[in-house]
Amino acid sequence: MPETTGIGATFKWDSTPVTGIATINFPDDELEMIDVEEINPTDDYKKQIPGLFAGDDVTITLNWDPSNNSHLALRTAKNNKTKGTCVLTLKNGGTATFSGYVTKVSLSEIAADDVLQAEVSIAVVSKPQWS
Repeated sequence: MPETTGIGATFKWDSTPVTGIATINFPDDELEMIDVEEINPTDDYKKQIPGLFAGDDVTITLNWDPSNNSHLALRTAKNNKTKGTCVLTLKNGGTATFSGYVTKVSLSEIAADDVLQAEVSIAVVSKPQWS
């Protein structure tokens, strides 16, 4: 995939384009390791085996608009504990599709000389499929 900037990236929640996005933090998943207890290891070294993959939350910073339907959809999904399908599309056409729950919609500090923003966290509950 050729290098690209974040300009032109889009994010959809249940096929609704989310608008007014300032930033998206899309962390990689992590392979959890399981400790294997052994009372008398032959090499005095702690053993581990691979477990499950765990994804961190996707965090989106929005330029908040309380009348924006996509912003309201995220807040409603959080309040109703609704799982949604998320699609991140990069400018060069790469996409990641996964399921998640909105766990937080938090307004930033409200100041006279700053844009009102909200931080949205989405817990990733399925392995992101990249294409």
